[in-house]
Amino acid sequence: MVRKDCMLMYGRSVTVSFTEDPKAATFNSVTYNDTLSPMPVPQCSSDKQHANITLKFPDSGLVKGFSVSMVFKYDYRGGYALSEMNATLKDYKDLQMRVKDLWWPRGFSFSCSLSPFRQYNATKLPQLQLQLDTFQVELVQNNTGQFSESYDCAGFFTTVIWMGLLVVLLYLVILGTGVFFIYDIRTNDRFDDPKGKTITVTATD
Repeated sequence: MVRKDCMLMYGRSVTVSFTEDPKAATFNSVTYNDTLSPMPVPQCSSDKQHANITLKFPDSGLVKGFSVSMVFKYDYRGGYALSEMNATLKDYKDLQMRVKDLWWPRGFSFSCSLSPFRQYNATKLPQLQLQLDTFQVELVQNNTGQFSESYDCAGFFTTVIWMGLLVVLLYLVILGTGVFFIYDIRTNDRFDDPKGKTITVTATD
């Protein structure tokens, strides 16, 4: 948990995966769950509209010299965004990561249950992949020291909601087709009345 006058940041865990063999079928993975020591200190602009922070992780197994730097900026849409992320791992320096879709409006905090990041050049070693579990961040505009209402990365129309809407639409199409055919049924104009004169149909060759 990073708690400074210009930034709040929280993450339950960070998982790093990489490979140094382009032909390898599996990646080396390590998950960090412990609090970082020393605590990362963000660097903020005087107006608190921009901030950058570097997270340094201890060596664990094959993961050595691992660190992640993030740059947050206020943008033209009236909110904040992660504009840049770079990682260092072993002898691989300044690995640029893809950071699209990490944005939140002013007055909110950004939260995401699972935030994946991939190396910008995915074909280049070490093919680094990062995964932040329960990640939340805010450039603080108040003195409460608590996160504001969260702006979730999932959005309203999740995959599950879209699938539910498609199923409902399919059922409506089936129901509409059935009703159409029911109304299209045509009955005979006359019926054979047992108490009346018998309807006689004359057939000729």
